[in-house]
Amino acid sequence: MVTRINGFQYPYSSYQISISIIYICILLFFNFSILYNTIYINISYIILYINIILFICIIIVWIYIELIDPGKADPNITTKTRYCQTCRKRIAGLDHHCIWLNTCIGTVNIKLFLLLICLLFLQESIQICYIFILFFNEYEIIL
Repeated sequence: MVTRINGFQYPYSSYQISISIIYICILLFFNFSILYNTIYINISYIILYINIILFICIIIVWIYIELIDPGKADPNITTKTRYCQTCRKRIAGLDHHCIWLNTCIGTVNIKLFLLLICLLFLQESIQICYIFILFFNEYEIIL
């Protein structure tokens, strides 16, 4: 049995592959819907640029988390280690094995993981607010 070093190593998780495809599809659908909006043209482009910047940041943080070996902790920091059966190694400060990222979340990458969650929350919040603005504006025009 081989010890996994990072999240891009085999065996891949079906959750990891499916969430990547779903995220990209939702992002493409949202960005194309912004481009075809004729009601709020100025704000649409601002939202589009913010969305693209957030997408780039999310991809960079995601790849960085995937490439980090969570088993390589600083030897000067003493924290509890736990064994991950999926990765087949001991992880310092193991919080959980994230099936969506297919890697362990521990002391080494917990801050990046929280940053990724915050960026995703911010991006989805902006998208939902924008969709609600469009929906309620369409609803007022119909009345």
